[in-house]
Amino acid sequence: MMKKITFRPFSIFFVGLVLALTACGEAIDRIGERPIDTDTPVFQRTATPGGVVSIWMESPTAQEGGGEIASTPRGEILAPAATATALTGTLTAATLTAEAPPPQPNFQPDECPDPSGRVPEPRPSDFGDFPTAIGTYLSDGGPTTVLESELRNWGAITGEGGIVQADTDLTGDGIHEIIVAIYNPFAYNDEAFRNAGQLLIYGCDNGGYRLLYTTVNSPGQALPVLHRVGDMNGDVRAEVVYDIESCTYTYCLQEGQIITWNPITGTFIPLNNAPIVTINGRLSIQDVDEDGILEVRAISNAAFEQRVVDIWDWTGRNYVLALRE
Repeated sequence: MMKKITFRPFSIFFVGLVLALTACGEAIDRIGERPIDTDTPVFQRTATPGGVVSIWMESPTAQEGGGEIASTPRGEILAPAATATALTGTLTAATLTAEAPPPQPNFQPDECPDPSGRVPEPRPSDFGDFPTAIGTYLSDGGPTTVLESELRNWGAITGEGGIVQADTDLTGDGIHEIIVAIYNPFAYNDEAFRNAGQLLIYGCDNGGYRLLYTTVNSPGQALPVLHRVGDMNGDVRAEVVYDIESCTYTYCLQEGQIITWNPITGTFIPLNNAPIVTINGRLSIQDVDEDGILEVRAISNAAFEQRVVDIWDWTGRNYVLALRE
C-alpha cells in the first residue's frame, strides 16, 4: 500500500522562497553587467549662427526748411537720417533680408550695349511711339546726353519739366537704370498750368534696353512729378516716389505712388497699399516722427476750406495711412 505524501504549507513556502531568491540573484547579476565602453564621436560645429549684415551707419539728412526733404542728388541713393531708432529699424530689415536667399541679378553689365555715336531718329509722329523710339536709341548704344538734347528738340523736355537721369541703380544689380520723364509735345501748351506726360524707366537686358516701368499715356494726366529717387525706408535701396495730377472743372486730384524693384518678379511694384490721394493739395517727403524712416505727407484742401493732412508711414512691409490730422 502506497504511503500518501502530504505537502505542508511551510514546505511549499520554503521551496518557493528558494526559487525566488535564485531568480532574483540571476536578475541582479544581469543588471550589474555593463557593456564595454565605446568611444562616441563629438561632432564640431561647422557654421556660426547668424550672418554678416551691411547697414547704413550715417547719411545726409537732406533737409530743407520746414522739415521737407530736398531734391535727391542725381545718381545718389540716400538713406534716411541715421538716428538710433532708424538704425534699429534698418538692422531689423537688413537681418530679414540676410535670412532670405540672395536674389540673382536680373541684368549683367556685359548685357548692356556698347556706347556708340548713334543719333536719334526723327521725332515720331505719335507720342505713343516715343517709348519704343527711346528704347531703340538706347539699345543701339546712343548716349543719354544726346538723348536729352534731342528730347528737348522734340519738345518733350521744356523749361517747365522733363528729365533724363541715367546714374541711379534702381534694381540693386550695380547697373544704372535710365529714368525719363517727358511731355507730350503734340498736346503741350505753354500757357497751360499743367501738361500731359509720361514717366519711363529703362534697364539694360540681353544686349539692349528694356522698358521696365511706364505710367499711363493719357491726355488727362499731367507729367508725373518725381519727389524722390532714393532710399525711403532704410532698406539701403532706391525707391521712386512720384505723383500724377488730373483735374476736373471743380477740383484737381494728385495720386502718389512709391515703387520699388522686386527681383523675384522682375518688375517694379508699389510699396503703398493704396493710392496716396490728395484733392487740390500736394505731396511732400518728410521724417514726420523723426525716427529716421521717411513718411509721405499728403495735404488736401477740399471744399469749404477744409484742410486734411494724411501721413503715410512704413510698417516694415508697406506704406499705409497711419495718421489723419
